[in-house]
Amino acid sequence: MVAEAKFLRAFYYFDLVKNFGGLPIVLQMAQPSDVEGIQRSTIAETYELIEQDLKDAIADLPTKSEYSASDLGRATKGAAMGFLGKAYLYQEKYKEAEEILGDLIDTQEYDLCPEFKDVWSVENNNNIESLFEVQFNSDLSYSLGGRLPVFTGSRDDSGWSWGLPTSNLEKAFLDAGDTERLKWTIVKHGDNVPGDDTDEGQNYVITPSKHKSARINRKYYIPHDLRPARYDENHNPLNHRLLRFADVLLMYAEAANELGQDTDARRALKRVRDRVGLPEVTSSGTQLKSAIRLERRLELALENQRLYDLRRWTDSNGKKALCNVMGENGSFVQYNLYQSTDEYELTNQGENSNKGITFQENRDLLFPIPNTEVLLSGGSIAQNPNF
Repeated sequence: MVAEAKFLRAFYYFDLVKNFGGLPIVLQMAQPSDVEGIQRSTIAETYELIEQDLKDAIADLPTKSEYSASDLGRATKGAAMGFLGKAYLYQEKYKEAEEILGDLIDTQEYDLCPEFKDVWSVENNNNIESLFEVQFNSDLSYSLGGRLPVFTGSRDDSGWSWGLPTSNLEKAFLDAGDTERLKWTIVKHGDNVPGDDTDEGQNYVITPSKHKSARINRKYYIPHDLRPARYDENHNPLNHRLLRFADVLLMYAEAANELGQDTDARRALKRVRDRVGLPEVTSSGTQLKSAIRLERRLELALENQRLYDLRRWTDSNGKKALCNVMGENGSFVQYNLYQSTDEYELTNQGENSNKGITFQENRDLLFPIPNTEVLLSGGSIAQNPNF
């Protein structure tokens, strides 16, 4: 129980430090008067807590295979090892990341699903690729289901159409010859939705005038014959995958490449590419690094990984990758304003095409601390720079 609590504390602090930077660290129950005047610790100090909690959790948590089916979804030794490897990677502690992720791979507790389409299938929750995922169900009594399929779905299909895939992402798949993952990641207006053979899934409607890109996220889509009644409520049973084995392999490949262990990096990368029928990457050094980064974009697209990768990666010009993607001269902004020929995004200007143009690299690598938190602290919690 203590190990589970430490895992969860590390998980939440990791989520917060990625978004906001250094945090006020509270390690025990406390009354408001006990934390009056508390200030933020440094990013390094916050990561020290995360690392120690995960190491403690690893020592005491069971493996996934030691749990019964009724306990699926609980924190496991493998999940703690995976998040520790990710925490190391985010700090550029490549040696430590390579070691713990290599040990995790060697446990053989996890493997890739045989087919990419099975990774996010509602019929394949807690699959062999899953290290940690949020457990949802369709019990109407307690609203314990998820709503992401609704949030990201077509407005013509009871959806809210948040976080739509872009033509820039689709182009990345096409440029890489990656048709298999494209099919199971992006649905475009007029497509037959793969895996949904119902009438509603054929010639699928994502009305361009109501959707900036006329595309939706296939990963969170639930076929019509598998949807619960009263679909637009918090009881969709598609578990949300937070850490999966393909991510572990690609993190290991990245760490190995940074250490000059390109043979090991290529071997891990090959496992991910083999599943979707893509050729083996034979490059080394910086070219291999670029290939691994692209693979992360394509494999983990729309899974809440890309922003954090772009924030942590340093490009050849010494800037964080996000600074080269966003901003007035950023590649994503330039593509949308001057290079794109996409019929839907260019036509639908209900939402402007200059998204990201106001990005400032001396401000926007972190989010602002919510003003409510600053006020509740009486001003002792310092705001992030330039907000």
